[in-house]
Amino acid sequence: MLDWMFLAGLLFKIILTSGIVVIASLAVERSGPLLGALIASLPTAAAAAYIILAVEHDEQFLATSAVGSLLASASTAIFSLIYMFLAQRQSVLPSLGGALLVWLASALVLRQYAWTMPGVIVLNIVVFSFTIIASAPYRRGGGPLRAVERARYDLALRAATVTAFVVIVTSLSYTLGPFLSGLFAAFPIAMSSYAAILHPRVGGPASASVYAHAQIPLVGFALAFVVMHYTILSIGTWWALLLHLSICLAWNAGLWLLREHSVRKPA
Repeated sequence: MLDWMFLAGLLFKIILTSGIVVIASLAVERSGPLLGALIASLPTAAAAAYIILAVEHDEQFLATSAVGSLLASASTAIFSLIYMFLAQRQSVLPSLGGALLVWLASALVLRQYAWTMPGVIVLNIVVFSFTIIASAPYRRGGGPLRAVERARYDLALRAATVTAFVVIVTSLSYTLGPFLSGLFAAFPIAMSSYAAILHPRVGGPASASVYAHAQIPLVGFALAFVVMHYTILSIGTWWALLLHLSICLAWNAGLWLLREHSVRKPA
């Protein structure tokens, strides 16, 4: 008999992640790659996974899980960079498939080491320093991408695509131990689904520019796990999770306001 908590968590992740991916894909078509990247990089599936973990486990379990999730954030930065490069010339399947294989390979290799939070912080600094610089030439202007005609079933197809990803990843994510739970909780489900939807609609290079823009928002995603790790034992699970989400939202909102200020600033 299936655990009702597992089913409830799966349904919650499906609704939350599919909703945010649909919103993000509409935003990038109407407002440009930066806004789409800011929305897609929010901790949608990760937040849902951590709510379920919080119900089932104590603060120490989640503190250790945050180390695994921070390691996953470095892999996600690499995933975004690889997709960005492949999407310049390849179709969606080799581009997304290659990026996902790199995420899995990097995560599996990195998990062989006995990571502590300070070590993973240094790793993220090194990885993001490289990926942000390497993706800079692909961060094109913030205008809307080319308009596309939308079929009546389009939104349902987007949600179904995300649902398939969520079901597959959730089935594989709950392995033994807090570190691996945190690692797979931060698997880039939303970003993968986003690429699967956006790439065929606007083309590889345009879709890749969203992932180039996502590198800096992902720094806020990583920073939130650092804060959660160091605060959860003192302020409690739910306050730490709320703080985690607040940091992600504040970081992305700050990036958007900074962009708006630079656009409106007189020459």
